[in-house]
Amino acid sequence: STGETTTKTTGSDGTISITGLTAGTTYTVTEKAYSGYIQPAAQTVTIQAGKTTEISFNNVPKQWKAAVTKVDAETGTAQGNASLDGAQYTLYKSGKAVRVYTVKNGGFTTEYFPCTESDGVFTLKETKAPTGYKLDTTVYKLSTSYTHYSTADNTVKVTVSDQAIKGKITVEKWAVNTVSGEKQPEK
Repeated sequence: STGETTTKTTGSDGTISITGLTAGTTYTVTEKAYSGYIQPAAQTVTIQAGKTTEISFNNVPKQWKAAVTKVDAETGTAQGNASLDGAQYTLYKSGKAVRVYTVKNGGFTTEYFPCTESDGVFTLKETKAPTGYKLDTTVYKLSTSYTHYSTADNTVKVTVSDQAIKGKITVEKWAVNTVSGEKQPEK
């Protein structure tokens, strides 16, 4: 090894060719991954006289999925005869609907999507409240930027909540007048 560093850029076919390397010399080859891809490990090769040595790198994109957990805003679990299941959430990319998910058994998980350059490209919003709950109008901005992740498959954990619809009851107490027999509000 001479300690020299050479930088080459692949052609449109994704290959490079380097000639004039000294036989018997071991070289370390490193690929600089594009943003949004996993940095592959460096490879070492020893050049053999009269032969072409081939190496390859796999470009693995970073991707994410959202694991969404639905809770009651006050108690964490459904109140009374209300249910957290059945709520529907729409996933948006740059403001356009991508897919609708329905809460089942307290949550849902999206499929994988490619990581983005910045956060907030993907958002999640409740579009149908579950039975017994008010619609949550919060727009959840998902952390989908590739800068957050160093592995290929990543999970964004999101906890969403709803407020239960509450009723009220009014109680009036009445008394019967023992003289007139009329009902009167009790004071």
